[in-house]
Amino acid sequence: MTPVSIVSTQIDDVLIVHKTPEARLIHRQEYAGFLDASKYYPDVFQSTIDQISILIDNAKPFINKVLNQGYF
Repeated sequence: MTPVSIVSTQIDDVLIVHKTPEARLIHRQEYAGFLDASKYYPDVFQSTIDQISILIDNAKPFINKVLNQGYF
């Protein structure tokens, strides 16, 4: 699949959600401490949900369209 360029994307719109299982285990305490110390802003979380909802299409994707487009 063709990668999607994020060059013109605002930094607030970029979400990285992948770590290897090994990395998660090694850094578990660090992550837990960070999450406990971080403030949770419901409006920011809701904004993320709203943006994702706009992009989600509940229809079953056509495999050729997905492969040509490069993302779901």
